[in-house]
Amino acid sequence: MIFIELHIDDHLKKVIQILTSNFLIECIYLTDSHGSSVFKELILLVSNKYVNIIGEITPKMMNSIKEYENYLIKCFVAFQAREKIKKGNLFLFCTCQPENLVFQAPDSKFSPIPNNFDPLECFNLFQKFQEREVKKINEFKDGYYHFKSRIKYAMSAFMIHQVLEQTYRNCEIILMGKDKITHSIRCHNATLRKIYPYSKPVFDVDQTEDDDLLGILEEIYRATRYEDDFQITLETLEKIEQKMKALTELSETIFIQITTDFRHKYLHTNETNITDTNQFPNLPILDYMKPILAYLDKELSEDKYVQIFGTRNRNFEIRGVNFSDAQETTVARNLDILLITEIPLTHHIDQLTKDIQERFQTS
Repeated sequence: MIFIELHIDDHLKKVIQILTSNFLIECIYLTDSHGSSVFKELILLVSNKYVNIIGEITPKMMNSIKEYENYLIKCFVAFQAREKIKKGNLFLFCTCQPENLVFQAPDSKFSPIPNNFDPLECFNLFQKFQEREVKKINEFKDGYYHFKSRIKYAMSAFMIHQVLEQTYRNCEIILMGKDKITHSIRCHNATLRKIYPYSKPVFDVDQTEDDDLLGILEEIYRATRYEDDFQITLETLEKIEQKMKALTELSETIFIQITTDFRHKYLHTNETNITDTNQFPNLPILDYMKPILAYLDKELSEDKYVQIFGTRNRNFEIRGVNFSDAQETTVARNLDILLITEIPLTHHIDQLTKDIQERFQTS
């Protein structure tokens, strides 16, 4: 048994003793449960012998330390955690750093992070994974609008359920290293509220309308698979659509926050040079951004830090016998930036966002 004394107090030592005397555990890492001052989270990398029963032993572990209510645990099979990190799992990469280690099995040389594994490589793999996930989610989203426009509301309901489920799952992977294995949007909403308590929940279960919508989503998943006559009104569908948009915005916020933290901690982006709006690289993709950034610079005289994450356009294309070439129109343009100021500017930013939408047709 190896303790890193920096982390250990009597309660934690007792918790570790209970867990390691009753279960086969390779390593235990300590985190602060997303900045909580109350809860401490233990990430357990358990023996490969538990690979087929990980779902059964986790509740037993939690029950064994139930008297220590401020300790939460998450379990991963050791070799699977290592594979997840090799595929770009930022949560496990950040958590399984040597400074977070509070226990390692005697004589064990297991390390979840491969030797000489570059943080940049991990970050690039994470981004590629995110690109695949966003592509999948957008395909369901396109399906939702397609069936909605053709008044096939039952099929569009199934599609929007998939958008919500896949978006929640992706947020869970980002924030806790793995997703909750359930099709219940109510369960995913509760999970995200627990692991990311910094914003208003997409569905507020204390509000009757939101609670009813969660009930309808449970029915949607069941009925669109097993019933032939499922019906849903356009009004209800559009209420769920608003929740879909709110969840999309929240997921983008989480992505930006996590990637920004990772960049500053492991990729040293805080050392980049300060650049004004006239010093951007000569890239065509930046052309339409420059007037927007110049406008921000003019409207916000305060000292500020601006980082561009990317740009996303949604295009509508028409092909047919009456057109010699495809007719393409940009229907939505989005610019992803991080703006940091020394003083709160929330109200001002809200107005600036509206102004930019009107002046430059960009969100």
